[in-house]
Amino acid sequence: MRPNNKLYVAFLKRLAQFTECELAKVVQFQKEENQVYREQLPARLRLTPEQRQRLLKYGKPLGKKLDEVITIVSPRTFARWASGETKSVGKEEAKPGRKKTVDEICELILKLARETGAGYSKILGELKKLGVNSVCRSTVVNILKENGLDPGPKRGEGTWEDFVKRHAETLWATDFFSKKV
Repeated sequence: MRPNNKLYVAFLKRLAQFTECELAKVVQFQKEENQVYREQLPARLRLTPEQRQRLLKYGKPLGKKLDEVITIVSPRTFARWASGETKSVGKEEAKPGRKKTVDEICELILKLARETGAGYSKILGELKKLGVNSVCRSTVVNILKENGLDPGPKRGEGTWEDFVKRHAETLWATDFFSKKV
């Protein structure tokens, strides 16, 4: 959208009539007006590459003064754009957020959970042994929950008394056995 030339010229003539103090007040008013507009927008604006280029065109000449007036993005983001770390105009932008976990890894996590009854910590350990280091604890937990599996390990049935009866032979030996070294 190009500004109407007559309107633009009229605006520049009006600016030329202002004193430095009046210009500062106009800039302050426009900053506040922009703040009101931003409060009505979503938390994060998605700028097109063309919009970034326009901001770069008018922001670079300001140098360090830009840090005082920039509000649409952080000064650090603008500096990153200026250094050329962003994709150039016309290229497809990457989607924000993490990449989706590979389906084969998801299947492996579910298979380990169903066949062994292990919890997320044990599954994560087994994945590390297999060389799968791209998965974190929360990913394993989320995959298990999404598929209706409890992230905690399956516990054995029975009470403490049942456990003691099952292991009575070995328990008494270890409790009373000692050897001087």
